[in-house]
Amino acid sequence: MIKGVILKNFMSYEDAYVPLKDGLNIICGPNGAGKSSILLAISVVLGQAYTERSKRLSDLVRWGKDQAVISLLVDNSPRGGERLFPQYKKDVVAITRVLRSNGDYSYLLEDRPVPKEVVVGALERFGLNPNNMLIIMQQLMVAKFGSTSPQEKLRMLEEAIGFQSYRSDVMEALRRLRTIESEEEELVRVLQSAEETYEYWRREYQRYLMKRELEGRLMDLKRELIWSRIAKKRVSMRRLEEGIQAKRAELEGIEGDIIGLERDLASLEVKMDSLREGRGVLRRDLMWTSRREGELSKELEWAENSIREVEEGLAILGGMYGDPSAGLIGRYIDSLRSRRDDRRRLLELLRAELEGLLNRRARLESQAEGVEGEWAAGLERLVDLKVQLGILRFRRDMVSREIRDLELQLKGEEGELGPLLEEAKGLGEEFLNPRRYIEIVSDISAVEERLKPLKDVSEDVKRAYESYSTEFEALKERAERLYQGKRELEAELKRREERWRSIVEDFISTLSKRYDELLQRVNGNGRVRLVEGEDIEGAGLEISAGFRGVRPTPLDSLTQSGGERSLALISFLLALQQHIRSPFRGIDEFDVHLDPRNREEVSKLIVSSLRGLQGVQYIVITPGQVGVDGDAHVIVVQNVGGVSRVGILEEMEGDGSAIEEGIVRDIEGLRTR
Repeated sequence: MIKGVILKNFMSYEDAYVPLKDGLNIICGPNGAGKSSILLAISVVLGQAYTERSKRLSDLVRWGKDQAVISLLVDNSPRGGERLFPQYKKDVVAITRVLRSNGDYSYLLEDRPVPKEVVVGALERFGLNPNNMLIIMQQLMVAKFGSTSPQEKLRMLEEAIGFQSYRSDVMEALRRLRTIESEEEELVRVLQSAEETYEYWRREYQRYLMKRELEGRLMDLKRELIWSRIAKKRVSMRRLEEGIQAKRAELEGIEGDIIGLERDLASLEVKMDSLREGRGVLRRDLMWTSRREGELSKELEWAENSIREVEEGLAILGGMYGDPSAGLIGRYIDSLRSRRDDRRRLLELLRAELEGLLNRRARLESQAEGVEGEWAAGLERLVDLKVQLGILRFRRDMVSREIRDLELQLKGEEGELGPLLEEAKGLGEEFLNPRRYIEIVSDISAVEERLKPLKDVSEDVKRAYESYSTEFEALKERAERLYQGKRELEAELKRREERWRSIVEDFISTLSKRYDELLQRVNGNGRVRLVEGEDIEGAGLEISAGFRGVRPTPLDSLTQSGGERSLALISFLLALQQHIRSPFRGIDEFDVHLDPRNREEVSKLIVSSLRGLQGVQYIVITPGQVGVDGDAHVIVVQNVGGVSRVGILEEMEGDGSAIEEGIVRDIEGLRTR
């Protein structure tokens, strides 16, 4: 998946390129060399926000530098007919994350700024979550995973192998069941209240006849009240219309600012494209100059050695024969002197050419420094313009929403005004100069207070009684339907839980067999099982191991030694490999607490477990000696003068158990490809 990693000013790296291949990649080197930083850098680009190495990502910037730049060259070729980034029709795409010491972080995709969600969302579609220890296990996480709760282990397992949907189905059904249970409790309370209300209206049936004498006054008050509401509604509508006009004027000004910024942004992007092309030309010229300097240095060395050899020969002949001017010896001495003079002239020419090349490189480096500075300034300006444009667009959207909201409010007011006018017509002619709403309501309340003991009109009481009786029966019917729905959902929940449990238990059974097979190869035995499986929320994953004939027991710091826990956890990870969805996996310090013999056995387990897995890339980090059977891509990291440097071990064949002198080659030049 990842073709290579470019590190600039990241932790102990100044400028390095780490090539990766499909299959097994082994990163080795002494402690403190910078091995773990490579996997950490990959995780940071893949979206990891919190690391075990630092509380803030800005702490990962190399000391004394303003920013760190990490780039992943990822495989963008179609997988199952889908590209990782379908917007780019190319097979290799560069993902870059910039960490600034001031705490600002940004993403670039093919040198163009993108939100973090674009990158993380694309990776999640392929099952890659850098925060899942079963996919990427950073330094110190081998011990941390062992102390993780069984529930968290199970959730990580489900995510890694793509079983989350089964748990989601169960949790969705459980959520719906709890909602129905809550509705059922509420409905019981409503039924009790409805029954009380029903009884209340039945009692009030005898008291309604006494209200008729005050109905005339009440009708006038209601007519005044409706026209008071109409007047208030009209005032509100005028204010809304004024607000809409003001917002439209504001929107017009924002649109003008957006057009200006878009024009500036387009101009700057053209300039950045030109700078990108110029950077490429300068880099190619610098590469050619550096290569030619190396060739001239070798030619100078050869010329100087040749002159030295001729002069030594002349000195020997002079000591033996003096200075003969004739004869075979004399002619031979003359030819040596002629050769020496030719070499001296050639030496002068080579020195002159080398001096010219050095001057040219200085000029090119000066030009490159200027272009890089202009590029950095342009990039900063580009980000600033896009931020400003985003803010303006957000303001435009916000003002547009405000206009729509005001228009909706105005439309709502208009919609409410119509029924009010219709209602007012039914109450009589327009009431001119109505009083304040609160005064009218107060008078209506007083009349209604006088009417309360007079509600004895049988027709009205009967309608109220029938209405509440119907509502009460409807509530009881609804309660019955809710009860039936609850029973059906409980059955559905049970089916989903059984399906989840069956699938998970079958998988864990297969996983346990494979885990035990791997442990037997290191004189151990083990078991993986589902615990508390009857409760999906409390269910967990228990990993057990025993060594030298001891029965398997759950992993803990009191039962097994550190080396035994490491063997068990590595065997568990390897047993999972053929089921994990993510095409990229990694583990750091897999051999912590392991003795040399077990380290060698685990190395063989890693190679044999990964053999035959197609489309999988695995990174293993170890401070130990490289010693594996089969093919592997081995990366060697050294720290020289506080700077980490990267080299690769040529592709191994046979046992590959030794690193011969000269087999490690520096790959700094690969960064410019």
